[in-house]
Amino acid sequence: MIGLGSWAKSAYVPILQEQSNVRVVAVAAKSSATLQAARNIFGPSTSTHDDYHDLLNHTEVDAVMIGLPASLTAPATIAALNADKHVWVEPPIEVADEGNGVLELASKSDKVFHVDLELRYLPVVKSIQDIVSAGDIGRLLFVRVELSNGSARVEDEPEKSGDVIGLGTWYIDLLDAFVGIEPQRVDVFASYPRYAGLMEWGAFTLQYPDGVVGEWLVNPHNAGDWELRVKLVGSEGEVEANLMDGSYRHRTAGNSWLSGSADCSRPKSGFVGMRESVQAFLAAIQGEKNSLSGPEPYQRIHRSLEALRQSGQQKRSITLDVA
Repeated sequence: MIGLGSWAKSAYVPILQEQSNVRVVAVAAKSSATLQAARNIFGPSTSTHDDYHDLLNHTEVDAVMIGLPASLTAPATIAALNADKHVWVEPPIEVADEGNGVLELASKSDKVFHVDLELRYLPVVKSIQDIVSAGDIGRLLFVRVELSNGSARVEDEPEKSGDVIGLGTWYIDLLDAFVGIEPQRVDVFASYPRYAGLMEWGAFTLQYPDGVVGEWLVNPHNAGDWELRVKLVGSEGEVEANLMDGSYRHRTAGNSWLSGSADCSRPKSGFVGMRESVQAFLAAIQGEKNSLSGPEPYQRIHRSLEALRQSGQQKRSITLDVA
């Protein structure tokens, strides 16, 4: 493990400790307190390092899980790939020139490269994909992802509430999970109610070459719990789902709703889909199946987010060069 912050300790560690075929061989972190925490959690057989290059030289390390601040993620990932390790990365990766180098290097590697886009691994997402691929709602026309939470209800501390586009990696990825191609044009319509330049509410529209429209709506001023819903409309029907509890329903034109449930594992660790994402990474290492969140989909997500950021800053539509 490269990095052992609060998210890694609360989300990754409990899942890793459930696996009988996984041993945490080494942990790298800058803080001596974090390294001591690693020894307390994993015991004296786990080596600790203040330089991740030393960890990558450890002969027993087969795979690394990288959970670092975005500004440090790209160089650590490049080092891990060059060390010929299987790599798990917690996004976002800062994808300027160095970040694009990460994805290019990952695409050439014969090791597993897995970006933790955990929502893509939700069982309910797979159920919806099956409905769409079976043609039950006809040709896909429209996908909406709607997120509500209370992250902006932090008075006078803009650095804690953050620009909502920082969340986009996971939610634009949900659009990609259903559409599977890069958009050709994006638009951002946003509100800045408290701080200039700090986008707190947004509607993000993505137009795809095949005529599908994607939309991500985010409201960080919700007074209740996190809510995450999706809706897909096709030429012959529609699907709706609550991704937080796995419930969904679909219907074709003129027919009644058919309901189902495909929840994630409970009790959840971290956010919904995290256990499924970790298990998918381990399964890919063992050759059981390929990662669904490798360099190709993440490249599409990166390009979409960069275009959305430009759209928000320039207050105009951005056209992407789609091959």
